[in-house]
Formats: sequence, structure tokens, C-alpha cells
Amino acid sequence: MLPELNREWSDLSYQVDPSEVRRYLGFRPGQTQEQSQVESLLTEMMALGQELVEPIGIGAMFPVDLKPQGLQIGPDLLIAGPRTRKRLGKITWAYLFAVTIGPKLEETAASFFSQGEYTKGVILDSIGSSAVESLAKEVNRRVVEGAIQVGLTAQERISPGYSDWPLEDQYQLCSLIGTTAIGLRLSAAAMLQPRKSITALIGLSTEATGDYATVLGCSGCDSVECQFRS
Repeated sequence: MLPELNREWSDLSYQVDPSEVRRYLGFRPGQTQEQSQVESLLTEMMALGQELVEPIGIGAMFPVDLKPQGLQIGPDLLIAGPRTRKRLGKITWAYLFAVTIGPKLEETAASFFSQGEYTKGVILDSIGSSAVESLAKEVNRRVVEGAIQVGLTAQERISPGYSDWPLEDQYQLCSLIGTTAIGLRLSAAAMLQPRKSITALIGLSTEATGDYATVLGCSGCDSVECQFRS
């Protein structure tokens, strides 16, 4: 099923939205006085970010076995959390993927912090967050388009660590799709390295299933009090 999606994504495009970067930085329309110096640094860091981002991803499709104890994906990944299971519904396939912008931007931001150039470091870090989110959205778009072509419904992506899907399940997810091939590893605390990376699952079905099948973006996230919610 959709074998063309079982691949490394070496041709991903991304966009960094300055308004999104400002949101990550905590700016609020009508509430934050944007200084010209910060705007100048934002322009400078946006240009630097373009040089440092190295977009790549990897993903694969797996059949889903609906078991009483949860959704079995591959030999090792079992999604047992009731809220996540309800959200996914009776999916028949799961597309697992990971994207990263590589280590260079993160290393440069850390260098700015160590030199006491905190504003530059924070801005560059926020640019990295926007860039990797854009990569995830691009993979999501391609999977949705592929699903439509074969008569499947694709849900919006979800990631380990949200709702009752344990962050530790990233170990099984990363192993299934082979994230080491794109330089992506996990720390002892199941944190992605490089940090500006995302792992996710997209559920696919022959019909719209689950409570969130047609919900996109922040409105589909359980973290309603998140400061970055749009």
C-alpha cells in the first residue's frame, strides 16, 4: 500500500514564516513592542538559518492490527492509550515518519548562547522550530495526497509525547523506520537528537475514523493551554 512512501525524504522543501518565529519568541499582536534591533536580528538570523538547515526525513507504511489491548503497528509498537486509540479510530494503515533539520543550526545557536549572544541564540532556535514543523507539514501533505489517490482517508499526524501516547514509544517508532539512516537518534530520556526533529504517525483508513480525522493544526492538539497555540 503506497510503497512510494517507504523512503528517505531527501527532496523536502520548507518555509520559515517570520510571524510564526515571532510567535515562538512570545510576541503577541498588539501586546508586544517589537524593537527595530530585534527585527534586524530576525532578518539576519533568517538568512543564517537558510545556510544551516539541512532537511531530510524518512518514513514507512505499516499495517495496523486492532487488538483488545491497543493498536499493534509492526512487531514492537503497541499504542495502548485510550485517548490516542480513540483519536486514531479503526485505522487500517499507519505511516510512521521522522524529519530533522540536522545539527548545524542547533550547534550554532548553542555557540551564540555560550558567547552571551542570547537574543541571536533564541531567534535562531525559534527559526529551527519553524523549519522542522514546516518539514513535518510537507510530509503530511504528500501522504494525504497519496492516500487520496488510492481511496484512503489520512488523518492529521500525531506524535509520541502528546496526550496519553508515551514519549518512550519513540524507541519503537525510530527502530521501525530506521532513523539512524538520517542521523537521528534518541537520548536515554527518549529525546530526539538533533533536537530540531519530529517523529509522527499518520493514520489511514478506508473511511474517516476517530474524533480528529478532519481536524488540523493546533485545533487538533490536546494542549489547549499551550503558549504557542494559534
